[in-house]
Amino acid sequence: MDKRAVSDVVGFVLVFSLITLVVGTVYLSGMGGLESARQSERLANAERAFDVLSENVDDIADTAAKSRSTEIKLANANLGFGDPVTFNVSTDSGEHYSASMRPVVFTIGDSHVVFSNGAVIREESDGSAMLSAPSMVSGDRTLIPLLVTRAQGSGIGGSGRVLVRTAEATNEVVRFDDPPGSYTVTVEVTTQRTTAWRNHLERQFDTDCTIAGNTVTCDPFETKRVDMQVVKIDVAIT
Repeated sequence: MDKRAVSDVVGFVLVFSLITLVVGTVYLSGMGGLESARQSERLANAERAFDVLSENVDDIADTAAKSRSTEIKLANANLGFGDPVTFNVSTDSGEHYSASMRPVVFTIGDSHVVFSNGAVIREESDGSAMLSAPSMVSGDRTLIPLLVTRAQGSGIGGSGRVLVRTAEATNEVVRFDDPPGSYTVTVEVTTQRTTAWRNHLERQFDTDCTIAGNTVTCDPFETKRVDMQVVKIDVAIT
């Protein structure tokens, strides 16, 4: 037998196997990177669309607009409603107001973009961060907007474009200022996105907030008046 012929065959097999291994590795890593880039772009598009949704809801709350529609591209994602988020505001004089709302949630994989009470939140498996925040004011006069989004129907999944239709149901101001004087106010939020809300409330009210389970509780702070703009908004995804 010609030993050189055997060596040539073995060498060819080894080289071919090495080439196949390299090509397979590059293909798999490239496809994984491509899919990751696609998901990042879908989430970025969702964030931009939710910024528009937030502006449209603000128009309903602050102007004469009674309804708005926001277009969102799904691209193999789901758009629906999350578990209720509840805000509780109370004073040492015994006054109390509670409002519960359904957040709008865009989901792709383990990532979410959420619209909740005027905030746009990005949520990953390791936590949540607020991308844009509702305008709350503290001081002698404390202003807390409560945008009570109410689910009309269910969500939609797929790859097409959908409309998020928002329509005002009621718009009122709830005020704590009787009797006149100084108040000690406590704010609590029950939500799945505790980290984002804790960080925001600490900045807005210049106080410390703690997390216990799904509830964020802020240390009491002083004010002379509390105004809560409570806007109930019906939301339908079509």
